[in-house]
Amino acid sequence: MWLTLSMLVAVAAAPAIEARILNATLEGVPRAIYAADVTADGTLDAIAVIDRGGRRQLALLDGAAIGDGGSPLAPRLFAVPDDVAYFGVCPALAPGFLLARPGRVEQVPLAGAAIELPPVAGALPFAEHGDLPLVEICPAAMPPRQAVLPTLGGATLIGPGTNVQSLNAPLRAYLTSGTAFRGPRARRDFSLLAMVAFPRFFYGDLDGDGSSELAATIEDELAVFGRDGQATRQQLALRTAEQRRLGDGLVDTQLFDLTGDGVLDAAIAFQRGGSNSMRTTWRVLAGPLAGSPRPLATTERTGLAAPLLIDDIDLDGKLELIEPLVDVGLVAMGRALVTGGVPIQYRVHRFVDGKHSESRPLEITHAIDFSRATNLAGRPPLLGGDFDGDGRGDLVVLATASEVTIYRGVAGELPFSGDPAFKATVPSTQQAVSLRRGQRGPAAVVFVSERDGAALITAVVFSSKPEAVRGR
Repeated sequence: MWLTLSMLVAVAAAPAIEARILNATLEGVPRAIYAADVTADGTLDAIAVIDRGGRRQLALLDGAAIGDGGSPLAPRLFAVPDDVAYFGVCPALAPGFLLARPGRVEQVPLAGAAIELPPVAGALPFAEHGDLPLVEICPAAMPPRQAVLPTLGGATLIGPGTNVQSLNAPLRAYLTSGTAFRGPRARRDFSLLAMVAFPRFFYGDLDGDGSSELAATIEDELAVFGRDGQATRQQLALRTAEQRRLGDGLVDTQLFDLTGDGVLDAAIAFQRGGSNSMRTTWRVLAGPLAGSPRPLATTERTGLAAPLLIDDIDLDGKLELIEPLVDVGLVAMGRALVTGGVPIQYRVHRFVDGKHSESRPLEITHAIDFSRATNLAGRPPLLGGDFDGDGRGDLVVLATASEVTIYRGVAGELPFSGDPAFKATVPSTQQAVSLRRGQRGPAAVVFVSERDGAALITAVVFSSKPEAVRGR
């Protein structure tokens, strides 16, 4: 359904940016939305998880079709069996979805019947009602036609026509009661009253020899796999031995080439404390990571500054680390209930050639939505895409419950402007994904929200007038 642009879009300081807004309504309650290349055409697609009377469905929106903007949204629905624990997308393996079921994995193509892959021992034997997470099973630069599946035994390396290989991947299990989460890959098994957290997988040069290895991180532990599937493990220094023994705080480690030398570096975030005494420490370690890697930066701040966001936000071909900092004491003191918003500061950190530089903070006031309060620092900004067509990366922010805003990329110390260039009204910003990756893919943001017991999917497709861009 097309909506009148004048009803939904208010141009602030940059009239060159325009938007088309498309809607589609599906029966059922939305649970989540993700962005991944399901169609294997090099363009990100949007995938919404819909719960329809206890039966789950995946609603696929083709990113290429959204990008042309010439037709209404037409989601394609895929039924999900009740015993599926998670799903994955691996364009290098095949178009479609991979569904993890007890003891096996199914490949769901875009057309035709599901294909059962070789048995996977220890695949998750449980799934929560309505919950269906997208698990990252194809790390960047991974060899083609291979995927890594987390299991209760660690992980499994699979691929069509190849033998299944078990990996000695690290896991974490935590006792829990009620509804609790710990870490970005946490799952819960109420029958065991335990929660299993899976590692993140990365692929790249970890020892500086020019070849690539498969690695996994969980909390501040690094595991590097050999050809036999066995892992060499080490602790990346950030927490003290006592903090590690007590399981103090939440720890997340990501591996990326931040220095531009072709070797993976580590970014570790450590968050702890109560609602009004939260502190975040993060550290960047320069690769090679084996042995005693060299610290490039260690930062400690009061408030919530995790998860750290890593992206090439200025589109110069080099990754940056973005630190969103929330003063959670404002929430604890009730100020957010009075003002309706909490300021978040965004700092950009660069590590090119092993030298750390930090931008001035950009402060944006975000409306408080307690349904996403724990994600307030990490989810609202959508980074790393050129949304106005000028060749620079822009910052897309969901600063209120019903507004999407663009902060234009500029040349200079801070890679985006301090004043919004564009604002558009949408039904809800609680869950959103970007389909623009750098300068590739449609300049579109897709939202999903619940409206009168149904799932409303909204796509905002941005464009700009070429003559206005050239004149800047």
